[in-house]
Amino acid sequence: MKNHVLLAVGMLFFGTLAVAGPLGYSLTGKASYQTGCGPLATVNLSEGTCGSPATAFVVLTNTGTSAFTGSAYLFGIAPAQTIVEEIAGTLAPGQSWGFGAGPRSSAQGGFNKIPGQPDFGLMFFLTGTLDGESFGASVSDSGLHSGVFRTNPFGVLLDNYIMQGGDPLGRDTGNAFATTQAPATFVWQASASDVTLIASTPEPGTLTLLGLALAGLAAVRRRFPV
Repeated sequence: MKNHVLLAVGMLFFGTLAVAGPLGYSLTGKASYQTGCGPLATVNLSEGTCGSPATAFVVLTNTGTSAFTGSAYLFGIAPAQTIVEEIAGTLAPGQSWGFGAGPRSSAQGGFNKIPGQPDFGLMFFLTGTLDGESFGASVSDSGLHSGVFRTNPFGVLLDNYIMQGGDPLGRDTGNAFATTQAPATFVWQASASDVTLIASTPEPGTLTLLGLALAGLAAVRRRFPV
C-alpha cells in the first residue's frame, strides 16, 4: 500500500510535509457545512442529497496525474442518523466526486462514538488502486481543521467537527453558526519516502481510522443493505 501524506490548510495531520511535492498522485478534498446544493453543482459525479436543510458536504478532486479506481465513502453512525454515501468508479485527473450527507448531519448526537474516547465524527475514506498499487486513506471530522477558531453556542472553542455542525458532541449549534464555519481542505499526495524507501507504509493513525470505518460500514450493510 502506497505511503501518503495528509495535509490541511494552515495545519498538518497524520504525517510529515512532502518536501518533493506531488509524485504522480494528489487527491484534494474539501469539507464544508451549508444549505443548498452548493459544492455538488459543479462536480462530475455526486452522491446523496442537497443540503436543505443544511448538511455536510465533501468534494474530492483528483489534482494529480494518476487515476484513482475504487470506492470513496462518507460514513457515520449517530444516535439519530446513519449516513452511508458511496461513489465507486474511476476518478480521472481533473475530475471531482461530491458527497452530500443529507438530510442534516448536525444535532444528531455525534457520529462514530467510541466509549471513553472523543467522537471521530463523520469519516471520509477511500479504498482502491492508485498508480497501479493498492491504496487506502481516511480522515475523520475530528481530524479536519479549518484553522479558523470560533466559539460555538455551547462555549466550545474549536476549528473542527465541521461536518457535524461545529460541536464535538453533536449538539445543535444552529444554522447561523454551522453554515458559517470555515471549510477544511485536506490533501493526500505522494511523499519523498516513496522514492527513497524500499518499502513504505501508511501512518498507523490513518490505518486505524480506515479499519474502523470499513468495519462499521460492513456492520451497517448487514443490518441495512445499501
